[in-house]
Amino acid sequence: MDLRSNFVQLLTEDRSDIEWQKASADLPHLRIICEDGDKRSFTYNVQVHMEKEYQICYSSLQPVQFVPSVPLDRDFAKYRVVELLDHMTTYKYIEGIENRLSTQSLSKSFNARMYMSDDEKSRSTENCVLEVTVGQEFTFEIINLSEDVLHIYLYALRPDWSIVDQLTEFRSTERVELGPVYCRFKTTFKATLSQNFPSDHVTSEDEVFKLFVTRRADSFAGLRMDALSSSPRRGTLNTLKDFLAARRDRRRGGSDSDHEEEWFTKNFIVKTKAVST
Repeated sequence: MDLRSNFVQLLTEDRSDIEWQKASADLPHLRIICEDGDKRSFTYNVQVHMEKEYQICYSSLQPVQFVPSVPLDRDFAKYRVVELLDHMTTYKYIEGIENRLSTQSLSKSFNARMYMSDDEKSRSTENCVLEVTVGQEFTFEIINLSEDVLHIYLYALRPDWSIVDQLTEFRSTERVELGPVYCRFKTTFKATLSQNFPSDHVTSEDEVFKLFVTRRADSFAGLRMDALSSSPRRGTLNTLKDFLAARRDRRRGGSDSDHEEEWFTKNFIVKTKAVST
């Protein structure tokens, strides 16, 4: 799994300030571009809003939702902007993470779905979004189709840029052990909208539920992240690289009797809409 570079364009009058490069020097996955007319595809842009704060936005110059602005006169403001970008690019990398070395046997060893609790015909798949309204309940269900014990982990990538373990709320560990041959597990959630940034007038949000399945006990706790409303932890992608490297090393050192693939992941998207008035 390659950690690709994320290009960020500065649209600020101080873009030539060497402090931008110093702030991102230890984050090689972030490439801060200062020059005008660069034709590269940028992940994000940084602009100055109302002449008083840095704002992270898309190429359309629309602000990225739930990302706080940084006052220009804040101490180490440029470092704070870079910390936010580090957090955001790591979050997006985790959203797309997959085990390309996994064979089909593990992916076909279970059946998982997300559906409206009062309508089992509705479902979220990798190619479909489950739409719910605030207050409605929706259910995650997984069934073991194999003769092996499976270990289940479920994380939510929330709109506030946090990554949360969804299973420790119901048990003492992040993992559910699923017995063989049609043993099933399900848990129900209630749809809500974020409250951290009420000024954004949020009417809908997408939340990604990321399922991990393994045939041996493991941990994915290293993928958890706090919301951007708190202080992000600098170098989060370095932690992720260590997490992935440990799995590659374990795979290389596995015995012939071990299962060939170690883990498999699948995303489910739930779109929550505000109640119509």
